[in-house]
Amino acid sequence: MDAIKDFIERMRETFDGLDRNKKIGVGAGIGVLIIALIFLFSGGGETDENYLPLYIELDMKEVGELTNRLLEMNQPFKLGGDGTLVMVPEDARLRLRAALAAEGFPATGLIGYEVFDEVPLGITDFLQKIKMRQALEGELKKTIMQLEQVEDVRVAVVTPEPSLFTDQQKPATASIMLTLRPRMSLKKEQVQAVQRLVASSVEGLDPKNITVIDNSGNLLSEEVDPLASLTSKQLEVQRNIEKYMESRVQSTMDNVLGPDQARINVSVELDFDQKQIELESFDPDNTVLRSEERNEEQSAEAGTSERSIANYEINRRIEHISGAPGTMKRISAALMINDRVPDPANSTDDAPAYRTRTPAEIIYIEDIARGALGIDPNRGDQLTTSTFVFAIQDIRFQQEKKQRAEEQSELITEIILNVAKGLAIVIALLVLRAIIGAIGRGVAREEEIAMEAQRELEDDDAIEELPETPHEIILGRIAQLITERPEDAARLIRTMLIEDSQARQRQGA
Repeated sequence: MDAIKDFIERMRETFDGLDRNKKIGVGAGIGVLIIALIFLFSGGGETDENYLPLYIELDMKEVGELTNRLLEMNQPFKLGGDGTLVMVPEDARLRLRAALAAEGFPATGLIGYEVFDEVPLGITDFLQKIKMRQALEGELKKTIMQLEQVEDVRVAVVTPEPSLFTDQQKPATASIMLTLRPRMSLKKEQVQAVQRLVASSVEGLDPKNITVIDNSGNLLSEEVDPLASLTSKQLEVQRNIEKYMESRVQSTMDNVLGPDQARINVSVELDFDQKQIELESFDPDNTVLRSEERNEEQSAEAGTSERSIANYEINRRIEHISGAPGTMKRISAALMINDRVPDPANSTDDAPAYRTRTPAEIIYIEDIARGALGIDPNRGDQLTTSTFVFAIQDIRFQQEKKQRAEEQSELITEIILNVAKGLAIVIALLVLRAIIGAIGRGVAREEEIAMEAQRELEDDDAIEELPETPHEIILGRIAQLITERPEDAARLIRTMLIEDSQARQRQGA
């Protein structure tokens, strides 16, 4: 800041020393410079024109070809994004698209419904369908590329011509090739979501008719075969049920016996057949009168007689039962119990004691597993129980023993370091005490020498200056020590004061 102030002061003195004409010239030059800077930072006098994207997500090679063509046409443009976005003035956007389309631009990039921004007159139905499919594929590409894992997409949609006969109508199909970013992948649910997205955007397209692959040629979509798809889903359902039953039983075992005392493996057999059963039953005891017929007969001998005929029907009931797929058919489970149980009463830190499980305990544990699994003997369910010694306990004991040894070693090391520090402090204090004692003895000897020299001078009436005494020598060395090593001198003085205070306290006591 002082240098800047000096520079400004010198400039002001120089400006004051100029005559009137030179001052006007300097002021005019400064004004022109300010105007040029304003012109430069305001955009060089360009009008604030609205630029819109001409094409986006172009290949870098095509961006270079397109920009060279725009330069040849003397058309202003701007590049945006990472260089794949070409922007032109709004009023020239449609005109440039039509002119560049005749030259084959763009060969890459994302093109959606923008192809219909300018449609030439007299376009045929075939070209209109092609443009419609091109726009649809471009819009789908824009949407799919919103996924974080996707870097590029190629979409091809095939919509066959409608047929007069429904049995001869071919279904719509689509293929999608995804270029994934490095070290990224799509989950199964995300691939299915892409299929449903495309199927919902194309009329008459079934998600099963959409094939999705990656740029390495790996098939990401599920198999088209319905039997294979059904089998995969059945296996997934079976694994989920087995995992759920194992976690439920294992949680119960851990809460009752403690961790690592029992293991359970469950295998279930499911019935995925969909059955419809029709049951028909008859009840002879409950009859129903269906019809009754009465006839009257007259004769001269017998007179009038009446005859009736009754028709009865046996009661019948029909039941239709539909069996849902995925019902539990059979459960097979293997229960492994740790036969060695810790005995805290007889255990020590170095030698843990164990005991063997009793048959009653094993039966008790087995009953708990049966109840948690819902074992039904009538259904053919099986529970196999085995007891043996788990190795996890020995491993855990060795780990605990090693941890205790490390803790003891750290404690001993810490004690040794603290003792060493204490001894170092004591030795330092003793050395300092010896130094202070030596200084005291030197001071006393110095006073004796000074008194003897004074007596000699008085006797001889000498006026000569006394030579430098040991006391002065010691004081000089102390002054030199304080000057060269102030920190050591301060510690020395502090120690002396502490010892003096402790001596006084002992004397007072």
